[in-house]
Amino acid sequence: MKRVFSLLTMVVLCFMLAIPAFAAEPQEAVSVTKVADSLLDGNYVTSLDGFEAFDATNIQEIEPEKMPMNYIPDLISPEVSPLSVQVYPVIFVPEENAGYILNDCGRYKQLSGTAQSELFNLSTSATTTYINEIQSTMQQYTNLTGNTCYFIGWQLTCKIQMIATRPEYIELTPTTSCISGTDPIKETIPPNYNTCTYTISGIFEPTKALTEYQWYGFKGQFAFTQADGSLGAIDVMTGFSINCSFSRRQL
Repeated sequence: MKRVFSLLTMVVLCFMLAIPAFAAEPQEAVSVTKVADSLLDGNYVTSLDGFEAFDATNIQEIEPEKMPMNYIPDLISPEVSPLSVQVYPVIFVPEENAGYILNDCGRYKQLSGTAQSELFNLSTSATTTYINEIQSTMQQYTNLTGNTCYFIGWQLTCKIQMIATRPEYIELTPTTSCISGTDPIKETIPPNYNTCTYTISGIFEPTKALTEYQWYGFKGQFAFTQADGSLGAIDVMTGFSINCSFSRRQL
């Protein structure tokens, strides 16, 4: 499976969370969900939901005699803002040649919805607590199943809101830690989706030891047609960071 073995080699070196199987007292079941093979093979899961915020036929009724030729005013100002970030740890089980997310170790952050760039940040102490929780859950999973499991990264889901009179597309580039690589992902937005939310999910691997600062996610642009007919764009960035010093400036 694409890149799985390189993932395993890197993560064992930086995290050392391979869990051997051994007998243990009965424990509660560990909730897991199998990761889609397409995600492990380097694809994304995306969705675009939107609605028409106004009657577009009214646009040209605003004093057309005072407008320059080909000028169509904006009825809503273009905006883009990350709304939320959800993250789950992903384990790989060699005996089954399959990846699973640990459902009970998920984290979710509702963002402000007012910034163009915003991350879900975990401080160093919060990161340590989170890693300990993942390790404990992996141990429990191994005790119950008898299988070996390895931590291989994060399944990250980001939701972004976009507003524009004439939307065109959103194009995002993942960080280098994405198992799919760094090719841009582009989504065309229907012209009547004046307000819409774009959701993208992918898998990211640690690029350094998990005691060091690193972030996983996407940055790019929301493009739209401006009132004078030219193409405009607004930068956007979102994702998940660990070992974050809050004196550190946002990327």
